[in-house]
Amino acid sequence: MIISKSNNIIVTGITGQDGIFLTKLLLEKTNAKIFGISREKNNHIFFENLNKISSLDTTRLNILDLNLLNKHSVKEFLRDVNPSALFNLSGPSSVYDSIKYPELGKEIEAIFNNLTSSMIELENYSFFYQASSSEMYGSNDDSVLNEESIMLPQSPYAESKYKNHLKTQDLYRTYNWNIVSGIMFNHESEFRKKDFLLPKIINTAFNYRNLGRNELLVGSLNLIRDWTHAYDISKAIFSLYTSSEDIDSVYVIGRGSGNSVKDMIEEVSKVTGVNLLDITKINGELLRKGDPLTRISDPTKIREATGWSAETEFSDMISKIISNL
Repeated sequence: MIISKSNNIIVTGITGQDGIFLTKLLLEKTNAKIFGISREKNNHIFFENLNKISSLDTTRLNILDLNLLNKHSVKEFLRDVNPSALFNLSGPSSVYDSIKYPELGKEIEAIFNNLTSSMIELENYSFFYQASSSEMYGSNDDSVLNEESIMLPQSPYAESKYKNHLKTQDLYRTYNWNIVSGIMFNHESEFRKKDFLLPKIINTAFNYRNLGRNELLVGSLNLIRDWTHAYDISKAIFSLYTSSEDIDSVYVIGRGSGNSVKDMIEEVSKVTGVNLLDITKINGELLRKGDPLTRISDPTKIREATGWSAETEFSDMISKIISNL
């Protein structure tokens, strides 16, 4: 079904894994012109990745190099495009990078402020999706987390995400704006950057199989997280955009069940034929101080609001990612 909801849609951070899958959905299910914002100087990799999951015509898709830290440029761009929806997926995604370079957290805040303040000045209160993170819960040791759970951010990344999350709720109330903070739990795909845990495990298996030597270093086998396929997460984002019901200002987005790091290693081992546990070593220094053992989402609210739920089981997610590499 084609949803004729808008003419112009903006997706910041479009070349990331969420942006790739969201673009697929927007091309499939809307007639919109899509304006993607990317820091990448060469976007042929984005189009190659998009082509892997979709054979759709991309003539409605434009990728632009816009400095989102420049308020004037942002406002002029928004004035020209006059978007009927904006998905803000931009900004650094690595918690470790933000600890090493705290200024990255400030970028997350500045981009959000430039986008929202410009939209307000232009009196454009179209649908706005803000990508938030389960990292905002920080050291909260509740094993299952929802929209009402206490947030105790512990990194510059999480703190900046939390500030934007609170502003989103304030803007929602102040301007009666259809703006939503999606609290996304861990999600993975074949487009995930190589320095994250799952790609690290998969690459170790490939290297061991091909070279016959390697070791896998992890902080713990017992850490439990709510891992979801990134395509499912993008479907959740899209469901909020297309919802026929009035939506709230915040939704938790995740699979709603957890698996341990050991589970992940064992699933990769099954698919690759490499017994990774034999070459796995534990280094507790790799863990971040205060990280809870278990962090699982409660996606009840978004399921009741839109009917969305994750379709891909944990083991299937691992298999799909490896087969698509």
